[in-house]
Amino acid sequence: MEASIDFTSIYDLVKDMYSEVGRPSIEPVILVKLTFIQYTFGIRSMPKTIEEAETHMAFR
Repeated sequence: MEASIDFTSIYDLVKDMYSEVGRPSIEPVILVKLTFIQYTFGIRSMPKTIEEAETHMAFR
């Protein structure tokens, strides 16, 4: 996935939506990758997607 998709442009798209103060947020690239995995493998919930990503080395 890294070789096919340039994820650096995501930061420019979402920079106005992320605050510099407060609790640290999830990296926008990680959210996009998780959503991509969710769609590709037909996982219906984000908690299940995160669980799958934590257990499968291929997703990392």
